Amino acid sequence: MNKSLTFVSKASARLLADNTTDVLWHLNQDTGKWLYVSPSVERLRGFSVAQVMEQRVEDVMTAQSWDALQPRVAERTQRFRRGEPGAHAYRDEIEQLRRDGSTVWTEVDSRYLWNADGEVTVLGVTRDISERRAAEGMLREAERRYRDLFESSPVGLYRSTPQGRYLDVNAAFARILGYETAHELIADVSDIATQLYAHPREREVLAGLLAERGQVAGFESEAKRRDGLPVWISADVNAVRDTDGIIVVYQGAMTDITERVRGTLARDTVSAVARLAVLSDSADGFRQALPALLSTRLGYPMVAVETYDAVRGDMTFAGAVGIPAAADGRLRVPIGETLSGQVATSGEALVETAADARPEYAFAALRALGVVTFVCAPMTIRTRVLGTLALADTRRRPDAAWAVELLRTVADTAADAIERLETQAALRDSERNYRGLMDNLHAGVVVHAPDTRIRFANPMASQLLGLGAQQLRGIAAVDPAWRFIREDGTPMPQVEFPVERVAASGAPLQNLILGILRSDRDAPTGCNVRHIQSTTTRGSSSRSW
Repeated sequence: MNKSLTFVSKASARLLADNTTDVLWHLNQDTGKWLYVSPSVERLRGFSVAQVMEQRVEDVMTAQSWDALQPRVAERTQRFRRGEPGAHAYRDEIEQLRRDGSTVWTEVDSRYLWNADGEVTVLGVTRDISERRAAEGMLREAERRYRDLFESSPVGLYRSTPQGRYLDVNAAFARILGYETAHELIADVSDIATQLYAHPREREVLAGLLAERGQVAGFESEAKRRDGLPVWISADVNAVRDTDGIIVVYQGAMTDITERVRGTLARDTVSAVARLAVLSDSADGFRQALPALLSTRLGYPMVAVETYDAVRGDMTFAGAVGIPAAADGRLRVPIGETLSGQVATSGEALVETAADARPEYAFAALRALGVVTFVCAPMTIRTRVLGTLALADTRRRPDAAWAVELLRTVADTAADAIERLETQAALRDSERNYRGLMDNLHAGVVVHAPDTRIRFANPMASQLLGLGAQQLRGIAAVDPAWRFIREDGTPMPQVEFPVERVAASGAPLQNLILGILRSDRDAPTGCNVRHIQSTTTRGSSSRSW
């Protein structure tokens, strides 16, 4: 019974070996002779079984494969002879020679065994892996091209874990964040939220959006470079999930939008300053309101507007936020004891990120603030310095160099606004003084428009003409309703009215004696009239008195 089973088993094994597409073989390792090679070898290599049985092992493969395999085989044989534990089963990839001179890549599984004579033998299976190798080669080429594209892309590309570590980044991504190489960034950053986000909660917001939507486009946030400089980024990100639907990777593209954000901030800030100037009633009111606006928009806790008095040799805080000493009144500081004094006297902007170490920053109330970053620009009209505009922080601000460029523009806008507001105030004062003079003048003054309608009449003119100011306004000077008489008492024709005579000749009229017949008086009111024609930005006009 046992012999019968053994015979059947051996027969089945031989039948299987002779008909499988893989090549089954048995080699005596000690003699180097083949004990068995299955017929499928002819389909694989083009040699018959008989031809293969005569070949040496090294003749089966290329020289490169033999050189690589030989030391491994020697080591494996020694380990097997020493009786080291283990299955002594191995897998190799070998490039074998074909009869037509071509080669074929094969995968060889081998197992070391003792035969009945105490010799080392190797039982193996060889299979054609040409297609797999070709596919792997194509995959490697695709991966190489992807890696080349990944590394050379001008856009920052990355893959990270939801927990906050980078798995892969390209060179552009590393440069955006201030690193020389991608390897440095990956090694240095262990918590993306706290190390790279200016506001860590923004990464939580991004994670929430990715969990909800799976992808997010144009997510803008402020990040921190390796050197501390702020950088604004826009990211397109998608979440990669495993088979259980759990997010395992974030992958995306990032671009540096710092210049765009700063440009927008600069335009919006200058526009806001201009609007504030329009809404301000006075230069002082504008100076007082400006610091709060700039502090909010630019993120500096201390902002000051100071006026400069070259004669007194001091700076006066006309408006400030974050400076307690300047809150209750106009704080005066000698120009030699503050950095803004240096800016006012030189007319040049200043950026200082170690202000606490500057000896010029000597005024006690200011030094007590602990200012480290100080950015200041002069407010100048032509060659005259009106004062300074300054930003300050107790922290070192790497963006100070950029802030001073914006501050220069804001300072110029503010200086123009202050000059305009002061000019308007002076004109209002002048107008009040002029009106006061006109109202108290003992001569009647009338101003006519080019069409001779009355624009203005002072109280004495109303008294002489017997009409109130509102009644006079808009009446034409050539209206026939006016009843003028000559000095000799005869009626004055319209062509001799003062306005008509000056309009016709263009020459001023001096000392014209005429009378006005008023309905409320029996006798005429005599007047000595002088009339001139003047030209203004609104056209010509004439005045009588």
